[in-house]
Amino acid sequence: MPKSEPGAPEMVRAAIDLYVDNPRNFTISQLARSLKCERALIYKHFPNKSALLRGFYQRAFDQYLESCSQTPEYEQFTLEEKLSHLIYTHLELFQEEREFVEETFNALIFQASPKSGFQQHVENRIAEFLQQSEGDVAILGGKNVAEFLTKETFFLIKYWLKDESVSAEQTVELADKLIRFASEALQLQLFSRGLELGRAMLEKNVLRLKPEGLNRVALTFLRRYT
Repeated sequence: MPKSEPGAPEMVRAAIDLYVDNPRNFTISQLARSLKCERALIYKHFPNKSALLRGFYQRAFDQYLESCSQTPEYEQFTLEEKLSHLIYTHLELFQEEREFVEETFNALIFQASPKSGFQQHVENRIAEFLQQSEGDVAILGGKNVAEFLTKETFFLIKYWLKDESVSAEQTVELADKLIRFASEALQLQLFSRGLELGRAMLEKNVLRLKPEGLNRVALTFLRRYT
């Protein structure tokens, strides 16, 4: 019985192993030899080496989605719980290939331009969380908030990669503070309540801006969003 051709998951798995062994000399040709297949077969699934290596992050996101679907109570999670689950599940998956993530996360994901598929997936997922939540998202714009929270998540991953504390305790502490602040700030409507306070202070002349024209501009803005 002829040996079946390797699929995309097998290619990504083999690529990770080869890349970790020798990052600077990793090539598609080397991977093809390792898998005993033609380079054309690899290019059929991945247009270039970077796309192949990013396959690890796509696989991690898919595994995260699978974890969500296998958690019976997931749909009842709060915004804070959903953000926690997203961040900690990815950190757990990344830990399994920490050396590979250390070598590739910054170039392939954090500094990627245009956005990597992984970044877009995370942004879209967070945007879904926000659409299902109450609070200031409608005022701030869900897309902008999702982009901000995704970037903060990526900064957190970079911090984790350098964290030498026992069981990454410093990362856990920082992550908990970030998640708690983001969820509480959005759900407690701190931004909208601040706008209401600013409008009231301007209208009652408790707060004055200079030059005078700024008062009219500020009031127009505040009345629009409160």
